Amino acid sequence: MDAARRKEILSRYQARTTRFAEIAEDRERRLCQRVLALAPEQDEPRALTSRELEVLKLVADGLTSKEVGRKLFVAEETVRSHVANILAALGARNRAHAVTLGFRRGILDAAAVSQRMR
Repeated sequence: MDAARRKEILSRYQARTTRFAEIAEDRERRLCQRVLALAPEQDEPRALTSRELEVLKLVADGLTSKEVGRKLFVAEETVRSHVANILAALGARNRAHAVTLGFRRGILDAAAVSQRMR
């Protein structure tokens, strides 16, 4: 195969690859728009129950689910359920994010947490 023919094949390949990428990006953009259109509006986060607040404070103290369960006399699975509810209520991604949001929103008091940790 001569160089001109190879160059032509490569050129066609690159053009099709570019076009394929454009189509894929367009489909992804349209899909994201459809998903966002179907998503419910984000309401204000709900208030935590007294038990959830208690669990969040202990999580902020650095306790594991097992340790929180022992301290509150509940099963570890119950603590995990409370933590899941806390994450949903605050819109947090994980326990650390929930604690951060707790401080930012004034739900947790830094002085009280640091005092309990002593």
